[in-house]
Amino acid sequence: MKKKYVMIIATGFFRPDIRILMKIKSSISRTWAGPARIFWSSKGLERLNTRRHSVVILLFNSQNINGHEMDRLRKFIHAGGGAIFLNRAVSSQNESKIFSDMIGARFKEHRELREYKFIPLDNSLIAKTEETLINESFSEFTVQEDAVLCSEAVYDDETPLPSSWVKTFGKGRVFCFLPGERLSTYKNEKIWNHLSKAFLWVSDSKRRE
Repeated sequence: MKKKYVMIIATGFFRPDIRILMKIKSSISRTWAGPARIFWSSKGLERLNTRRHSVVILLFNSQNINGHEMDRLRKFIHAGGGAIFLNRAVSSQNESKIFSDMIGARFKEHRELREYKFIPLDNSLIAKTEETLINESFSEFTVQEDAVLCSEAVYDDETPLPSSWVKTFGKGRVFCFLPGERLSTYKNEKIWNHLSKAFLWVSDSKRRE
C-alpha cells in the first residue's frame, strides 16, 4: 500500500519562524515515520485528496483561504481526512476574530460557527501535563461525539464549541491549537510531545472501525 503524505500549508511565515516550521516537520516524520511536505501557499490545498494525504496541517498568519480551497478542505475532512489548525500568532482578540472568521465565514450554512470567539491561551493551561490535556480533550470533545478533537482552544461558555464543529466537519478529525504567543516562544519540549499525540490521533482514520 502506497504511503500517504502529510500536507503542511504554511502561509505568512517569516525567516525567524522557519526553524520552528522545520521542527514541526521533523516531529511529524518521527511520530509517523512517514513523509511530510510543506507548501508555502494555500494553493497546495488544490492538490489535497484522501488517496495521497492522511492529514493536512494548516499554519496560519491571519491569511485568507479562498472559497475553492476551503471547499477542497471541507470535502477532504468529510471523506475521513484529518485536519490540524495551528495558528502561529494569535496574540490579540482582533487576530483571534480574524482566525475564527476565516474558518466560519466559508461555511455560510453554519451561521453559528461565525459567532465563536477564539481566546488566546494563557501559559497556565500550557503548563498542565500532557496527560491532563489529552484526557480533558477526549472527555470534552470525543467521548460523546467521537468526531472532533479540539484541544487547547478556549471558547465562550455561552457558545459551546463541540456540537457545531461536529455538524460542520462531519466525521473528520480536527485538532485546533491556538497558542497565545508566537510559537518560537515555547521552549518546553512537552508542547511538541503533546502535538505529536494529537498528530497520531488525528491521523488514525480507522480508530473506531
